Parts: sequence; C-alpha cells; structure tokens
Amino acid sequence: MTDILVLENVAKRYGKIVALNVEKLGIEEGTYNVILGPSGAGKSTMLRIVAGLDYPDSGKIILGGKDITNKPAWERDIGLVFQNYALYPHFTIYDNIALPLTVKGLKKEEIRERVMQIVKVMGIEEHINKYPRQLSGGQQQRVALARAIIKQPKLLLLDEPLSNLDAKVRIELRSYLKSLQRQLNITALHVTHDQSEAMAIADNLVVLNGGAVDQVGSPKDIYENPKTVFVSTFIGMLNVVPTSAFNIKDGYDSIGFRPENAEIVDKQEPGTVEGTIKYVEYQGEETIVYLTVSENSVRIRDRQNRTFEAGKKVYIKLKRAFAFKDGKVVKTVQL
Repeated sequence: MTDILVLENVAKRYGKIVALNVEKLGIEEGTYNVILGPSGAGKSTMLRIVAGLDYPDSGKIILGGKDITNKPAWERDIGLVFQNYALYPHFTIYDNIALPLTVKGLKKEEIRERVMQIVKVMGIEEHINKYPRQLSGGQQQRVALARAIIKQPKLLLLDEPLSNLDAKVRIELRSYLKSLQRQLNITALHVTHDQSEAMAIADNLVVLNGGAVDQVGSPKDIYENPKTVFVSTFIGMLNVVPTSAFNIKDGYDSIGFRPENAEIVDKQEPGTVEGTIKYVEYQGEETIVYLTVSENSVRIRDRQNRTFEAGKKVYIKLKRAFAFKDGKVVKTVQL
C-alpha cells in the first residue's frame, strides 16, 4: 500500500525540551493508525504539527506526495476532531456539519445533498435541526466527526476524541469509529492514552517515547513481539523479574512475561518455581492472581477462576518470556 503521510526528520523543541524527534514515519492510505504513549511522549505535538497548528523546527511533512511542512492549516487537506467537540453552540447541527462546504462556496443544493448523505451514515438524521446543547456527548462527537469528514479530507486527525465520554458510550463509539473508517476508506491518525481503545481500533500502533518512535506495528505484533523494555511494559500487563527468579542463567538483565504466559500448578514439576499467593482479583471471565516469587511480585491470569487462599504455596510454570538486555528485547524465551 502507498504511504499517504510521511514524516521525515521532524523535530520540535521548546527551549531545551525535545517534544518530538521522528526520523521516519509513514502512514498507509486507508488505514486506522493510533498514536500511543505516556504523558509528554509527543502525541499531541505530532498531531498539531501534521494539522498545521504548530510548525516543526526541522524536517518535512509529505501528504499525498506534496510537501505541506510550511502550509497553514486551512490549506491542508485534513479533517480534525478534538476531544471537546468544538461545535458552534448557536448553529444547528445541520449548519455545524455544512460549515466546511459553506466556507468552500459550494452551492446550497450540493451542500444539502452531502450533509444529508453524511448524517445518514452517522445515524443522526433526526437531530439536524437541533442545537449542540440538545444532544448527548456521544451524539455531539458524531456531529464533530461528520463535520470533519464531509469535506472528504485526505487525512482525518482525532485528538483524544473519546476521552470526555463515559465508559459505555466510549466503547460503543470506538466500534463505530472503526466501522466508519472501513466504510468510507478514510486514513485516520488517532491520539489516545487509553491502551484498550488503541488495541481495539488500530490497524497500526505508533508507540512514542520521549518524542521518538519506539515501535510501529499491528496491536498483535506489538503486544506479542515488542522490541524494547519500554514498549513491552507500556502495552498490556507485564511482570519484570530477575532471571534468577526462574533459574534462567543466560546473561540477560532480566525477563518479562505476560500474566497469561504463566500457569499456576498444584504440584512441583520440572521447570516450575515456588510462589506464595498474596491476593486475587475476580474479574468475571478470569481471575488475576497476585503472587510473590523469590520476593518479586507477579500477576498471573487464571482463566479457570479457581479459588486461592492468601498465603498458600503454589508452583508456577513459565511458558513464554521476553529476555531483556540494555533496554531491548533480545530474545523470546519459550519454556
């Protein structure tokens, strides 16, 4: 597939602070991409630079084969959705959505046709004569999406678009976002700090750390095959313990394993180590068991929902682990 957006050696500094330093990043056309990272990682800085709300100190931004590095925001073929919706309260829903086409100077007949098409797709036809204050948060966010999409931009940017919604609506709308992107073949770049949101909707994750890209890949690839200690610990649960805790003697700094990659067994077997139950968290389809292994705290998923008493001695069989050396994952150990 073709990269519709390319960032080359893009850097942004605020005094001595390096907010963004991206050597090379390509975004494929027609894909849903999520920028993920901790606070201060450079997520919003990247989005603002792509949108034209800020400019890089160096580097190039290529959109659809054209250099847009120094173009103002209104000259970029980009749609932008904010977390606070940014709707005009004195405009009806129809007028809010129609605004980008009105600014372009399109005829009223064409504007109406396109507005009616997009509100049907978004499922908000019955609300077009209402005002934003008369809609729920989820409905307002659909209006903001419709306004960004109606001008058919090359790229749709979403800055924490679901963060102001309650948990139930957030889950519903993230599924809707994914299906909408597929239906309209949009290229999306979505910023979030929510890992579950990112894993649920992304074709590709862009993991930022300290302004730089640590890893790019599908959610499955990044979860199962992280390249650095940061990525492995930031995406999903991970237990990091000394190699001595599981009698591994291959010169690694430490090992890390997902809670589902270890098993609790009642009897000692070859390759098992002893652990002590601390407490458990029942979560419906599974139980998260907290244990101590050689004075190290670890978590293990128990899909059988067995009952464990605090203080009980059990044995742990490790099935798969990442071996760490100098901040990188140097090997995946199958046990």
